[in-house]
Amino acid sequence: HINPAHLADYQRLFQEVLETGAHAVGGIVHLWSVEAVQPDELSSASLEQAQVWGCGSVLHLVQALVKAEMASTPRLWLVTRGAVPAGRQLAPLSIAQAPLWGLGKVIALEHPEVWGGLLDLDPDARCQDDDAAMLLAELWDAEGEDQLAWRDGQRCVARVVQSPQLISQGIHIRPDGSYLITGGLGSLGLHVARWLVHQGARHLVLLGRS
Repeated sequence: HINPAHLADYQRLFQEVLETGAHAVGGIVHLWSVEAVQPDELSSASLEQAQVWGCGSVLHLVQALVKAEMASTPRLWLVTRGAVPAGRQLAPLSIAQAPLWGLGKVIALEHPEVWGGLLDLDPDARCQDDDAAMLLAELWDAEGEDQLAWRDGQRCVARVVQSPQLISQGIHIRPDGSYLITGGLGSLGLHVARWLVHQGARHLVLLGRS
């Protein structure tokens, strides 16, 4: 039994795995977030519980995993349902699960040795019968992708593309407004700051990690 809020439980789990000689752990699939309540049923209590079962449990899991001395490090896959926009569906996003995608991207950068990927299941109940088969196929061979979403039977992958909507709307900078740039002391942040000044901004707040 594991309490998702207790780091010691995860450490004990990996210790027991090592003691039983089961060194070849092929991978870890985190499914607890899928059990979060639907957006229209959210309350403050259910949202707090979702954070414990989602980001909280994954944080403890990764902390214990990177310290476990396994012969081969298993890859971690995080699974959500309707947590990110994908395809042409207009269903409300599961905000209780969405933070896990932010955490997953950080794990991918800081601990690539344990990273498998993020997979978002279709929130449409009509498509959920095939979830297990689809999930198994992706875990077996994701073709190098680590951010995937399934919508209406279609496989969506993450790509950076130019947004025509943003260009057509334009960005209006006000000289009497204040603009906060997080990571503003890095090279990209300074480029953004210079661009804002050229656009007419006069009040900038630049924040760095330290």
